[in-house]
Amino acid sequence: MRTRVSPVAGAAVFVGVLAVSVGVSVALLGTGPGQLRAVAMAAGVTGAGSLAGWFVARWGRGKSAGLAVASGLGATLVRLFPVLIALGWLVSREEGMGPGRPDLLLVIFYLLMLATDVLLNMIEGPESPLGRRGTTSN
Repeated sequence: MRTRVSPVAGAAVFVGVLAVSVGVSVALLGTGPGQLRAVAMAAGVTGAGSLAGWFVARWGRGKSAGLAVASGLGATLVRLFPVLIALGWLVSREEGMGPGRPDLLLVIFYLLMLATDVLLNMIEGPESPLGRRGTTSN
């Protein structure tokens, strides 16, 4: 059985997971200015990339196989590149990582958002080309 997750419902799940992640991070790290900046930066980068990746992946679903693969790869790039760019920027700064460990938060938030994406895709299940076009015979 195939369950359809609408793009808006998926985006709402991403925002909810991100909000809980931010809340837990602030509760564990405290509310110092360095810690809040680190949490905000990690949440902003991973949240924007994950939401954009979710919508890019939805764009190719239900279309040709090549377009579905291309949208899946594009979604991975859109999700991953902002995090890698932010990590590179953090490493290149003279003062180091700073308080709140934004590098570690970026990785944790990215993995949480990736797990959310995987679970949403598991709920949807694969789309069979035969289910979409009917049966074929030779």
